[in-house]
Amino acid sequence: MELTMLKTNTSSPAVSAEQDQRTSDTLQARLQNLAHGYKPCVLEDLGETTLMDRTDTKFVLPLKLGLQALTAMQNHYEVLEIDDQRLQPYNTLYFDTPAYYFYYAHLRSCTDRYKLRVRTYLVNDLTFLEIKRRTNKGRTVKERIQIDNYWPVLDPDAISWAVERLPGAAWPLEPVLNNRFYRLLLVNPDQAERITLDFGLQFSDRVHKKDLGPVVVAEVKRKSSHAESLFINWLHAAHQRPSSFSKYCLGMALLHPELKTNRIKPNLLQLQKMQGMRYA
Repeated sequence: MELTMLKTNTSSPAVSAEQDQRTSDTLQARLQNLAHGYKPCVLEDLGETTLMDRTDTKFVLPLKLGLQALTAMQNHYEVLEIDDQRLQPYNTLYFDTPAYYFYYAHLRSCTDRYKLRVRTYLVNDLTFLEIKRRTNKGRTVKERIQIDNYWPVLDPDAISWAVERLPGAAWPLEPVLNNRFYRLLLVNPDQAERITLDFGLQFSDRVHKKDLGPVVVAEVKRKSSHAESLFINWLHAAHQRPSSFSKYCLGMALLHPELKTNRIKPNLLQLQKMQGMRYA
């Protein structure tokens, strides 16, 4: 199984690329300033808030509202800091079968569904092969093993580890989607709750590339969906409601309009409102 990073088509005009870079730099500077308004925590402090078995509550927010939420939460949460960096870049490579087994399992609302990905935490150059499972009880269970940062091919032990945990129909596998973004991770110091806020999301494959633009993807991760969350309460007061979606499925739908999108059509329409994109 080849695990080389997908080469993407980046043939946009130079002027547009320069403008995009300036916009990205400005946003990163603003996020870093906001992040420094929080008390820091380190990986060793996370404890049970690593939440490898949890419930997820997801929101897709306009950038302006996401920045307002960050400001409002500064006295209530801490922010993860790694190697003096609070705004951390991620790269995720997703795998699927030629018939898109994982993608269509999500669209069919299968009660037990999976994702397979290689995620690189660029701030400290750690790379993991990860399986993310949504159980029939509505919980998210994540398992992972660390792999070589410079993997050209997944080694037999890693392949065996994945095959043992995935359904038999999820084979053969190939890399289909690359996802890059910047993340702030907020931690509740008083209970098992953490919040990820992802900015500057980009999806790409060997041919296509899409930027989500001024959009924030927020996920609240808790032991139970009934646990109190100040962050969710604030969003509810701002008339925001949770959105059932997958970054993987969203990226695939954006890059491949030939795929069926029935279950995630509301997410695509929501993006259309936020960034002026059109979807049939």
